[in-house]
Amino acid sequence: MKQVFYILLTGALLGLTSAGCHRGQAQDGLKTTTDSVVKKTAWGNYKIVFDVPESDNRWLENAVIEYASETLGGTYAADASHVREMLEAYGDSIAREYDGIGKELMEVHTPGDTIKMEFEARITKRCEAPGWVTYDAVCYAYSGGAHGMTQADGATFRKTDGRRIGWESFKPFDTEGFRELMTDGLKKYFEVGTDEELSEHLLIDLKTGLLPPPETNPVFGKDGVTFTYQQYEIAAYAYGMPSVTVPYAAIRPYLSATAASLLND
Repeated sequence: MKQVFYILLTGALLGLTSAGCHRGQAQDGLKTTTDSVVKKTAWGNYKIVFDVPESDNRWLENAVIEYASETLGGTYAADASHVREMLEAYGDSIAREYDGIGKELMEVHTPGDTIKMEFEARITKRCEAPGWVTYDAVCYAYSGGAHGMTQADGATFRKTDGRRIGWESFKPFDTEGFRELMTDGLKKYFEVGTDEELSEHLLIDLKTGLLPPPETNPVFGKDGVTFTYQQYEIAAYAYGMPSVTVPYAAIRPYLSATAASLLND
């Protein structure tokens, strides 16, 4: 499993739901059934929750299931349409991996110390419109140390064929005006008014460096396109995962024709 998903779920992100977007719920909205796998061992507790898609459109259904598999490590080689078997396999794999970490840690800890490994992944439908559907993937993990770590990922899928809409569907981040949208959004997140004040909250000095794009893909949501930075990506752990939601009217000039066409549905 990728190290990037050794992370722990935050309460704020648990609030993400499958509510329909105000831009219009598809009359034939993507139905889902929530499935979960729980593994408890002497070394830790591990859980996976997945909103399994149920659609006559196999392209879309397969794309969402494939995304879930990749989120969990991308190692499942059998038929991914057997979702329950896939989740069980990943649950067992995660338990083995974290149990192994726990055993190694106990070898160097004081006798009598107790260390419980934790992992939780929630891959859930956030919202949808007639032309697209967005999933969130929020993972939490604790594998020793002062605190666990959280990572929030997401993916927007075109309903007709399951294509993911990622950074390739946006103009370059250094396009005039794009980075400024993000900087202005971060000022709102940190409740500051100037670049100098914003720099005080970041690991980047905006006088000498440029704000980078987030590592994870932007996602469509009910109020616009959301860009999320991970813990430690641009700010200290205490600041969480800074995010910016740009209204559709403002972000549209920076979308490819393919992505922009989804807003017309």
